[in-house]
Parts: sequence; structure tokens; C-alpha cells
Amino acid sequence: MRANCHLKNWHVFTIFFLVQLLSASTLQAQGDFGSIDVQAPATVLAEEPFTVRAGLLGTRDVRGVRLAELWYRDNPNGSFAVVEMILRRDSFFGTIPADEVTVPYLDFYVTFTFMDGSELSYPVTDPDLNPIQVTVQSTASSDRRSGAQSLQIEQEPSVIILSPRQKSIVNMEELLVAVSFDTSQIVVIPRNIRLRIDRFNYTHRARISRQTLTAIIKDLEPGEHLIEIEEYNGNSYRTLASWKFYFQERKGSGEEQISSEMTGQFYAEESYQKINATYKNINAAGGGIFSRQGNVEASFQGRITSEERPGLQPQNRYLIGFQLENYRFQIGDIFPRYNELMLWGRRVRGMEHRYKHGNFSITGLYGQLNRKVSSDLINVTSYIDSTGITPVIVADSTFASGTYTRNMWSLRSGINRPRHYRAELTLMKVFDDKESISHGPKPKDNLLTGIHLEYYFDEGRLGVMSQTSISLYNHDTSTPPLEGLSGMKSFIWINQFFEPLPDDTTGDLGPIVSAVASKALANVTRVRANYFNNTLDVGFRKVGASYYSLGLTTLINDRQGFFVNDRIRLFKDFNANIGYQSLRDNLNGTEKATTTYNDIFFGFNVFSSVNYPTLSANYRIRLVGNNGERNLFIGDDGNGVMDTTITDTRKDIQSNYYSLNLSQNFYFNNTNNDITASFTSSGRTDAFQPVGNSDYTATSLILRTLYSNALETRLTATLGRQSGAISEIDYNTFSFRMQRGYFNRGLQVYFGPQVTLGSGNNQISPITPEELLTQAGKDINDPANQVELDSLRLVTAKNLLIDFRKYDWVGGFDWNFKEHHTIRLYSSFTHYVNLNEFEYFNGATFPATKTLVQNSNGEQSVEFTQSGGSVDRNDVIFMLTYQYQF
Repeated sequence: MRANCHLKNWHVFTIFFLVQLLSASTLQAQGDFGSIDVQAPATVLAEEPFTVRAGLLGTRDVRGVRLAELWYRDNPNGSFAVVEMILRRDSFFGTIPADEVTVPYLDFYVTFTFMDGSELSYPVTDPDLNPIQVTVQSTASSDRRSGAQSLQIEQEPSVIILSPRQKSIVNMEELLVAVSFDTSQIVVIPRNIRLRIDRFNYTHRARISRQTLTAIIKDLEPGEHLIEIEEYNGNSYRTLASWKFYFQERKGSGEEQISSEMTGQFYAEESYQKINATYKNINAAGGGIFSRQGNVEASFQGRITSEERPGLQPQNRYLIGFQLENYRFQIGDIFPRYNELMLWGRRVRGMEHRYKHGNFSITGLYGQLNRKVSSDLINVTSYIDSTGITPVIVADSTFASGTYTRNMWSLRSGINRPRHYRAELTLMKVFDDKESISHGPKPKDNLLTGIHLEYYFDEGRLGVMSQTSISLYNHDTSTPPLEGLSGMKSFIWINQFFEPLPDDTTGDLGPIVSAVASKALANVTRVRANYFNNTLDVGFRKVGASYYSLGLTTLINDRQGFFVNDRIRLFKDFNANIGYQSLRDNLNGTEKATTTYNDIFFGFNVFSSVNYPTLSANYRIRLVGNNGERNLFIGDDGNGVMDTTITDTRKDIQSNYYSLNLSQNFYFNNTNNDITASFTSSGRTDAFQPVGNSDYTATSLILRTLYSNALETRLTATLGRQSGAISEIDYNTFSFRMQRGYFNRGLQVYFGPQVTLGSGNNQISPITPEELLTQAGKDINDPANQVELDSLRLVTAKNLLIDFRKYDWVGGFDWNFKEHHTIRLYSSFTHYVNLNEFEYFNGATFPATKTLVQNSNGEQSVEFTQSGGSVDRNDVIFMLTYQYQF
């Protein structure tokens, strides 16, 4: 900074230096503006995989995301499982497995972690407390709706059923499914065809060409079954044919015929990018293959990319599977869901063995939860250089810590007869490899064991379920074990960082066992009853103060309470859900302020016929409070100055979440239209800590139109507002996309623009110059201090006035140029316009893209470097992909 006039008081420079440091840190966190844009249907079908697409609005780019995660649960009182989202083109995609998509709804939220360590979530406010709720449509409702639409779309039969015939009785060891497509009525793209039996996806078992579909299905249970042939039209699946048959197992049929099949796909892509003036060439390849020979099945899926780097968690992914009738082996990236209190949906890179005989099974898993991530030495140097003033230099060097290799193993065994009984025991060990890096955070050790019990009565209508786990946890194994317990370090490391640590640390196991029993237990017990169109779920949850699971890091310890949830089917197509949960922390009374959490949630969904819209609405409220106090501390700070500090432990927080979704399909002027309108609002008010207040609202409208000439258009408008204690930002996005099919739909060409408009205000300095001088013990009304006050107003930035434009153009094509072969081209061009301005306390404003500025009043003029940063840029992405499918 260079001052054009001599400022008389050196306090100005000292305070100015502190303000600039505060401003710089704030700007580093707020220099990029953005929010997560999630695209997911308001209604999905039960027992179908559910894919969520997430991008970014604002000036941030998805290429700066280090980790994207999709968190989900199918139980309002359960734990969230997590799926890591994969970057494809300009968005992240995460898929919830089909067996987790159950009636009546799913809860989910999305989190992004960026390279600089900052995070974003959707919803913005308390995402784990206010997740997005997606209605799951029952198969009965989906039968009627999809069937009715299919009759209107297909005037002539496009699928000729060869085997099994409708309403036939099949008496075979294996089921042969065979259909022929009428090419005069439909142009088949094999990769867009799906085979389902009883709502489960069997496409990987099928051979599909432009003319026929065949599949051999083994181990089908006797009874009535439903077969569906569906086609993907770019947004959703439509039913081409559906029929029922009866399968009757044949006994003593002699020698069994051995069948075999193999399906798969492979792809390779080349990507060129220019993001934030940084050029990248990214290569990736991947695919999968499934093979079956009699009772032996083998599979492989994987992806390799040039984005794999030592400083990140694995970008390359793979999973190899091998299965016999009673044995399964997997190696690679596995997402096990063993126990809601121990290991629940977190990625493990390793191997899993599972043996099953009748109702008994035993599973062993070994792998890594995290891998070694290198650390870097960061040098930070700050200085002030002013005319007539000796430069002040502040230098700091620090390590950015790496991550230990975190190993884990588990053993799980028990008996399980679905809808009758279940008893399983799990033992799990998670520990950091202290030799993997030399300068990481505190290495940890965790040993857990748990039992899962279930029993059902009245043909499964009434069930009792309980999960109980015990945790031995050490949050720093860098120091030796306690004397007398070194022999147990391979089992669990016990030192002064062991939790729970008893008062008696002589090494005697008695006090340790007593402390573990009182503090390190966790239990979830629930009773479920399904009567009179009601599914009632009542239970109790307790997690000890010293219960930790490194396999489930989102679990909150030191908390207990009860919950009740009722899913009600009032009418044939009207479902409601209502629930209440009350939790309390501080189980052992070790703190003065005990916090309570009371949650109330209500929602309903209406599945109307095709002539009426589908409606879904949800409301949640959380009330957080405690018996904290507001205390004033008065004492000597050690330098002869009295220190008065107010300690406020009070809590009075209310969080609200609302959502409303309305969707309708209608025909107009020879077009098929889907319109979806949604509104989401979340808010958080904190009576004692205003900085905790926040609000978020988003309104969106999507209109998708299918024309008779293979043209499809999509119009989207999203209006969003995000505000907090120090910021308020609006994001308005408008997009239009058109897609046209050529050569019997074998070539799909798409193109469209998207415009994002952002405006708002972000507070930079929460402390005014007047407050700074007052804290320094100066009277701001004294004329002698007026020059110093005016000088602070000149150099202190008050707000960042946000105003930017973002223009995106997206285009490309998908070309099935030959059977089994596809080429995809994706391109995007993005242009930013940055109109942001800094506002100073004297009222002056300067463009944020301008670094050297001069601020003045009637008596003073100061020229200095402004901590800004330009986002004026043109970004380009060009991606070419080749895919082979067989």
C-alpha cells in the first residue's frame, strides 16, 4: 500500500493491517459464488435405481470439486448412506440402488468439497436435518399411469411376444424371455431397451438387437410374474409391452441344460478444457462386463482417468465380482451396508468374501476407508510497505496435513430368513497406519462389535428390530499404551486418549470395562406394525458419549431419544406420512447445558390418473433448545487490563423446511408434454446467535415437450435466493434445450443456451471503524481522533456488491452409427461478466476486478492494492466419447 499523504497516527496502520487480513481471508472464502443445482424428479418408481444429477450455479465450476457425495436414506429415523458422485461432462451423477428405493419416499442431500477445503451443500441450511424428499410411487400406481400413457403413444403393437405367452403356465427349470420388435412401428436402439421382471431390472441378462430381445432367467420362484419391456426416450422409460404368466417349477426333469451369456460395454473419452484460464487434457476409459456360465457368474466394472493424483482420494474406480451358488467374492470399490451404527454405505476399497448356506451366511471384508494423501509445505508472507513507515513483515510456514492410510476389516455372520427372523453378529476394526505418512493428524484406532436382531409375527405384519453396538475408540495412538496394557495394542490401543478413559489409569481392566459399559454403547430398537393401511414405526435410540464409528462418521454421539412415524394410505392413491422425534444430548450430565432436539414432519402425495396432476408436499420443523446461561467474566488478562468476556451457552434455534412438487403429463396439438413445478424453502433462526440465521428458497418450472417429428424441447426456469447473517444472494437461471433425432433416431443432436444472473450483497468487515477505535480505548467523538477515523473509513472495505452474468452454450450429438457402436460429442462454451464492486465505509465503490484503487475524502487520499480478483473469462469444454456395447 502507498499512502499519498502522511497519516498521523501509527494506530491507523496497525488497525488497517488487521482489517486487511480479515478482509483477505473473507474474500478468499467468498471470492467465488455459487450454489449446488440439483436435478431430480419429484416422483420415482419403487425398486428402480434413482439417479441424481448435481451441477453448480454461480461463478464456481464443477472442475474445482474435490469430492461430491450423495447422502440418502429410506427411513426418516435411520442413518444416511453415502454414494460418491461421478463427474460426467459438466455435472456430477450419483445413483441410489434399486433395493433402497422403497415406498413412500426417499430423503437425500448433496455435498461438494472443493480443492480449497470449502464446502457447499444442497439444501443449503442443515441438509442432514432438512433433506430433499422424493416421493416413491408404488408399482400399482405406476402400472396404471404408464399403461395409460403407453396406449396413447403406441397406436399399433410394436412388440411381438414370443415367450412366455401371456397368462401361460411355464413348466421349465429356466425361463426363456423372447420378443420381436416390429421395425415398421418402432426404431430400436438396443442401449435404450430395458427388461424388467417383477419390477427388477434384468437387462444385464438379456441379448438385445434392433430386431429381438432374448434372455434366460434362472432360479425364478414359482407363482405369478410380470414381464415388462421398456424404452428410454431421453428422460424417462415408457412401457412398450407388459404381460403376466405363471411359473411352475418342474421336478425330476433329468439333465439340466447349461446356459451361458455375456453382456457388457466399454467406452473411451478424450476431454479438452479451459477453465479459469487453466488448460487441461483429461483422458478416461471404463466399462463393464457380465458373464454367466451355468451357476457361475462373473462381472467387472471400472473407470480409469488421467485425473488420478496423489493429493486426492481415488479417482480411478473398479469392482470385480465372482459368484457361485453359495459363494460371492468382490474386490475393488465396495459400498457395504452392514450395521446402521457401525458401517453404512461408506466406500471401502478392498475385498469381500461371502458364503451362504441356507439361511446362514458369513461375510468377511478387508480394505481401506481412506488412502494416503500427500501434504505440501505452505509459505505465507504478508507485509505492509508505506512511505515513511518501516515495512512490517509477517512470515509463516506450515504443513497442510496429509491423510493416514485407514485400514479396516470386519467379520459378519448370522442367520436370516426374510420376513421371519434375523440374527447377525458383526466385528469391525478400523485403524490408521502410522507409517503411511510422517506428518498427518492424530492417528486413530477403533474397535466395534454389534448384534442385529429381528423377529416378525403375524405373517410379517408385526416386527421387532434391535441393533446394539459397543465401541472402543482412541483418537490419538501416537503415544505408548498405558503401563500394563501394551499387550493389547494389536487389539485396541489404550492410552490417555482412549475413550472412555476411567479415572483409574493404573492399567487395571476393571475400571475400563465399567467405563465402556456406561459410555460406549449404542442401541436402536424399533417396532413396526402394518395394519389397516398404516405402517407404524416406533422406537428408541441411544448413542453413548464415547461411542464412535470411523465407518460412520456422520453419527452423533452423546444423544438419546425416541421417535414415532406413521405412513398412512388414506385412499387408493393418497398417501400421508407424519412423524415426531425427540432427542436429548449430554447423556451423562457432564455439561451444564443439556440440548434437546424436537422434530416434527408431515408430508403427503397424491397419484392421480393421467388426466390429473401428481402432487407431493412436505413440511419439517426442528426446535433446538437448552438450559444454558449467559455469564459475564471479569478478570485480569495478565497485562494489567481488565478482561470482560460474556460466555453465552444458551440455544434457541428453529429450522423449517417446506417443499411442494406438482407434475402433469398432457397432450396438446399432437405433442406430448410433461410440466413440473416445484418450490423449496428452508430457514434457520437463532435467537441468541444471529450469525446462525439463514434462509434459502428455490422455485423451478420445467416444461418438456415431445413432437411427432423426433424433436424434443426442454424449457427450465429456476429462481433462487440465499441469505444469511452477512450475505444475501439471488440466483436466477433460465435455460432452453432442443434435441432432434435423425436417421430413424440413430443420431440425436442437441443444442441450447443457459443464462444465470446473480446479484446480492456480501458483508466483508463485520466490525466498523468506530468499533475498532472504541476497542482500542479511543473516544470517536474526540476531534483529535477524527483523522484516524476518516483514514480507517478510506481503507476498510465494508461490503462486496455482487452482480454477475454467466452465459452457457451447450451442444453435441449421440450417434449410433453402427449396431453396438456409439460416438458422443459434448461441447460447452461459458462466458462470465463480472460487475462486482467493493463498497468502503466512506461510501466509495470500486470494481472488484480492479486491483489498484485510490480512495479519498476532503482531506485525505490513499492509494492501495485492493484484494479482488477477476472472474471475467471464457471457459471451454470439448469431450469426445466412443462406446461399444454388446
